[in-house]
Amino acid sequence: MSLKLRPLFPRLRESKYRGSETWKPSLAQLSVAQTDEIISKGSNFKPDRLIFALIDLSRVSSPSGPALSILASRCSDSSNLFFPPQIIETLTLFSTISFSDPTLFKFLTLRKDDVLNEASPRRLVLLIEALSQLHLPIFHESIWTPIRENLVRVLPELKRGIPNLVRSLASQGCPDSELMHALVKQGELNWKSGEIEHSVFVSLIEAASRSSLLRDEVVRLVDESKSTRFTDRQSLVLYVASNRVGVNTSRFSASSLFEDKFNAARSIELLSRLEARLDVPLESAISDSIETFSRDTDYLKKFASFNLDSLSRISTQQDQLISIMLNGMDPVLDLLSGEKLFHLARAARMVKADDSKIKEKLKPLVKQLTVRQSRLLWECGMGNMDNLFALPPLMPLGKEHLELDTVVVGPYTLERKKNETSLSLRVPLYQQGDRGIELRRQALEEESGTLVTLEYTDF
Repeated sequence: MSLKLRPLFPRLRESKYRGSETWKPSLAQLSVAQTDEIISKGSNFKPDRLIFALIDLSRVSSPSGPALSILASRCSDSSNLFFPPQIIETLTLFSTISFSDPTLFKFLTLRKDDVLNEASPRRLVLLIEALSQLHLPIFHESIWTPIRENLVRVLPELKRGIPNLVRSLASQGCPDSELMHALVKQGELNWKSGEIEHSVFVSLIEAASRSSLLRDEVVRLVDESKSTRFTDRQSLVLYVASNRVGVNTSRFSASSLFEDKFNAARSIELLSRLEARLDVPLESAISDSIETFSRDTDYLKKFASFNLDSLSRISTQQDQLISIMLNGMDPVLDLLSGEKLFHLARAARMVKADDSKIKEKLKPLVKQLTVRQSRLLWECGMGNMDNLFALPPLMPLGKEHLELDTVVVGPYTLERKKNETSLSLRVPLYQQGDRGIELRRQALEEESGTLVTLEYTDF
């Protein structure tokens, strides 16, 4: 089974900036008969049939949780039937859907020798990306040694995949300073030799800024790139990385990105996706652009929902503007998709605005949401969705082999410390200050009726 279908999906997500959602596969649903077939026969599927079922489930917005659970169990039960590329594709599909299960880690470990023996650079990148997105422990003692050995082996061949590798390793707090520095150095050499584009190099700097081990490298690379001409969008990514490691960002100017509604929408979403922290000039440019476009009905229908959600996450200074804008959305609420209403609901929850009208319009459309969006919507007080299976906890380094005392609350797995009644949610350090994380903590506390603390850590 090839992976040729995978590159299609990122382009589909960009359609939200084009204002057309009628053709998106994510609005489709599997028939009851198709879902019932997966549930009733999935425990006997052969690898090809199982992968086709996962592709079908990845194309719909609200796939069946029981169907996914059965397919995950089937993977570990029949791991000996899979070829190594099929194992990688299976894990990638589960990560695309955002469904994780501990049996998937068993599925990999049972065949780790076949998967990792002489693995190609592409296979290693896809595997580490999938493990990161599934919250499965990359640094578990059973797999980390062969993964590292193979990364070192293919290091000279790694090019465009390096930013994704560094980002995935940083998300679980890679403690291997030597490897992380080697990856960044290889990316730098690729850039200076012209083997990768400016955009890939800039993405590498941003990925490296997520690891405290690489702070000095990021500072050096930002300084060395001063003489390079980057596009405004690339400069915006450099701004995020520089701000994260404490470098002065005054030289980065991306004001032209906020002059028209299409570029402004994409830029604000990019800042949110990179979990940026804004300085005063950039925050002013964003708020001015949103205020300027607020009287444009086309902007309200196509872009405002994404922008308000993004701004509510990355800024604590624009709550009043966001609340005013949310009130101004009333005339177009009936024209919005479930995805756009979800973003409005999340923005309203974060700035503590009245969200009753938005939720009323959203309730009949929740089946349009992906698993990841449904998980986030649960944090806004709209739970009880049948596809919300809990993500495993991010694993603390050095304790991967231990049985943790964990508690499932809604779609998240929390840790309970010994001799304590409170619960803790482990979060990567670079997400500190993200208001979406605090919203998650509050929702978990309300659902569990127990104190929930955030543990920001490099693991």
